[in-house]
Amino acid sequence: MDLHPGLLEQAQANSRTLTDAAFLMGLAREIALARGPELTLAYRSVVMVQPGFRKSREADVEHSLQREPCVIFVVRRKWLGGQHAAGDAQCLPRWLVTFAEHDGQRLPFALATDVQEASGFSGAQAHGAAAMWLQPPGLEWERGAACCAVQFDSDEGSQLCLLSAEHVLSPCVDVEGLAATEHLPARPLDVQGARLQAPQVASSLAVAGVLRGDENPSRPSFDVQLARIDNLAAARATLGAQRLNAGEPWVRTPERMWQLGAKRWFHLMVPDNNGTQVRGPLQARLEAPLALPFALDYRLRRGNAIARVLVYHDELLKLQLSAPPFAMSGDSGCALVVLQSDGTVTLAGLYIGGSGDAAYAIPAWQLFDLRRWWNFPPGTRMTPVSI
Repeated sequence: MDLHPGLLEQAQANSRTLTDAAFLMGLAREIALARGPELTLAYRSVVMVQPGFRKSREADVEHSLQREPCVIFVVRRKWLGGQHAAGDAQCLPRWLVTFAEHDGQRLPFALATDVQEASGFSGAQAHGAAAMWLQPPGLEWERGAACCAVQFDSDEGSQLCLLSAEHVLSPCVDVEGLAATEHLPARPLDVQGARLQAPQVASSLAVAGVLRGDENPSRPSFDVQLARIDNLAAARATLGAQRLNAGEPWVRTPERMWQLGAKRWFHLMVPDNNGTQVRGPLQARLEAPLALPFALDYRLRRGNAIARVLVYHDELLKLQLSAPPFAMSGDSGCALVVLQSDGTVTLAGLYIGGSGDAAYAIPAWQLFDLRRWWNFPPGTRMTPVSI
């Protein structure tokens, strides 16, 4: 881990001149992808390496996020009294250096590191949600929420659909299967979260991602699915009054997400009819755009039994909710948005699960990338719309 004399100082000086947080987060992501296995093997305490924003080291603001992109060492537990002493082979480096092209030159840049306990990345579960309910054959009814409406066009025609999580629209899918539940009606819940029989909001389509229950990080899942809107008024009530921003309806690239994460708050549009207290949109900060596969605990069907299974996802967003009430069982499928000054929203992602003040979402640029979907008809095009 020793650096060439003067290299760190030069790299730090180059980093200090940068005002582009997205550029630095991109470097942090590259370090995590390229050197994560090496660093995990080199340090006994490290279980994972991810890019993210640094947390405050001050005791009274322990969980406060800073605006500084960094490389996160996720450790089993922090050492009492701080890190290993300097010179110890197990002392985690405070800086990592990488080279990148900038202004036509190939230069070294230094990324600060942060040490966070694995407990802050554990216990995350996929949550059911509360704007609508579904009842798969032979199983108890499950709650569901919707992220947004999409215009779904193909060579077979056009449909107006709801986009949600597959574990919402295909509750308790078989752990061994790759097929999403089709023609399952989604019905509304009333303002107290009680089931209503009509009007039917939407019907699930087989157009979905792949929800793999094989607990294999090299084969990540994509927890998304469409449902054809059957009742426009009921669908509007399910989604609420959100309208997409005309100039930026959704976050189209990771770089744009990193820019927003360095400056803006995000909001989870959780359903109002989930729980007894008034919740409203939950305010959150981007904590880490996870570059490596990350597992959430899912409730899936294994034959005739219901089992808890670790399901891996690629490139999730980890967010830190600012204050209680936190996301809870009953919120999956809802939208992660940036609230704009004119009252419109920019879609940033689809919430799928969390634990405590940690929330995990599929980023928006994945949602409309058809290369991640399967079983869709020829000529498919999909665009988010306001209804």
